Amino acid sequence: MKIDYIRNLMASHMVIEQSEELEDWEREMILHSQVDGILFAECIREDEKENLWYDITGKQALDVFLDSAAINYGMLCRFLLGLYEAAEKLESFLLRTDALLLEPECIFVTHKMEQVYFCYYPGSVKEPSGAFSALMEYLLTRLDHGDVQAVELAYGIYEQAIKEGFSLLKLRELFCVSYEKDEKVKMQEPEKNGAYSENGELQARCETDGYAGLEQYSATENSVNLAKNKNRSAAKQKLAKLFQRVREAKGGFCAGLRFREKKNNENFQNEPFVFEPEEETELRQARPTVLLTEITKHPEGILRYEGDGAGRDLKVCDTPYIIGSEENCDGYIPSSTVSRRHARITRVEDIYFIEDLNSSNGTFVGGELLNYRAKMSLSKNEIIVFADEKFRFI
Repeated sequence: MKIDYIRNLMASHMVIEQSEELEDWEREMILHSQVDGILFAECIREDEKENLWYDITGKQALDVFLDSAAINYGMLCRFLLGLYEAAEKLESFLLRTDALLLEPECIFVTHKMEQVYFCYYPGSVKEPSGAFSALMEYLLTRLDHGDVQAVELAYGIYEQAIKEGFSLLKLRELFCVSYEKDEKVKMQEPEKNGAYSENGELQARCETDGYAGLEQYSATENSVNLAKNKNRSAAKQKLAKLFQRVREAKGGFCAGLRFREKKNNENFQNEPFVFEPEEETELRQARPTVLLTEITKHPEGILRYEGDGAGRDLKVCDTPYIIGSEENCDGYIPSSTVSRRHARITRVEDIYFIEDLNSSNGTFVGGELLNYRAKMSLSKNEIIVFADEKFRFI
């Protein structure tokens, strides 16, 4: 399946050649359907071919987004919930759920995965279960493995996805019900006077209760710590069993996966250390090896600011180098016209490349508007404009 990206000053599109003729009722249903979380394409005939144009303005492909982010529990919940709702809505419109493109480059997200969009492609030939299990395998490699909840949820769903008879609508049974319960618990107000709240703090009124209140606080805190340690231990045991089941079910992908427990420094007991001197040996000082990196510095690219706003020069030391209006970007541009994650600079040997991250107002290099996912090499004194902020590459 060949994918092209075309953009102008108004919008950005992903273009795929249509491989299956739509029936009249299906074409009308798609034409008049506006469903949150699903991107329907506009059919445009060019050179005796019908192409599907998906409007992806202001969105990032999942694989591009995960190049610089790891999936935590909240992101995974929003992703799975969005996928289930998309499949449910398609079924209510009598449209095929297996027509959703589940390749990472065809799934689009907004900032911090707050919203997920799936493309409806009538020519999809993959079985839903096979496409979903392949997607989960990809997500497993992008997980924040320090997030126990995310790991437990992802591996648990993957274990079910590789079984026969799995469908996207089963995600409700595996995930959505428990997720809704979690959301209701979060909405409840924490109790007062020494109750343990969600953020892990004990709210005790020791000022008014005096020493008795302090004792109650300490006792409650100790009980909470014991409960937390017990929950962590149970979670680790549960995850270890879960990994073992997944490895047994599908050894090919999971053969190299291992579950490792970290030692708790608080419970670690130092063993007695006995020093036994070794026999003295004659040491000879050899000529040290000097690394080339110590005498040869990598070239550094500088984006010199030439705009009229409050921008500043940007020094590209390490790549990938993300440029945007979000303060934690490598290259921060404080401008309302610049997208939060606007563009990215990479380097291959001594050559720098720039690509637009599907920004709202575009990236211009030498006066040329970049298409999404198109990389352009940068030359000395090249003029780069992020929306309306001008820089010179030196």
